[in-house]
Amino acid sequence: MKKLIVLLFVVIVASVVATVVAAVMSKNKLSGMSDEEIRELLATKIGTKVGDDQLASIQDAVIAGVRKGVAAELAAEDLADDAADEAADATDEAAAAAGDAGEAVVDAATAIIEEASN
Repeated sequence: MKKLIVLLFVVIVASVVATVVAAVMSKNKLSGMSDEEIRELLATKIGTKVGDDQLASIQDAVIAGVRKGVAAELAAEDLADDAADEAADATDEAAAAAGDAGEAVVDAATAIIEEASN
């Protein structure tokens, strides 16, 4: 009985993983297609099972979802680039501040040495 439950659990986990992988691969496939190609694909897959109005609304929803995903990926890339630029700017500013602080220390040390020499 215990082996049956473990086997059932393994089968359920494997099917969930397979479903997620299939969904990701399908979305990647659709993101590379034009709107008309997506409409044609959906019409051949489900066109005979639903009415024309439902097919059009499904096509519109799928296209909007795919384009939203592509736009989100582009936005994420832009945000990552902006963050990298800001980090580089902050690093440059920190280096400049450290250089200024180093110069101030050298100037102070020089002044102390000159004062001690007199």
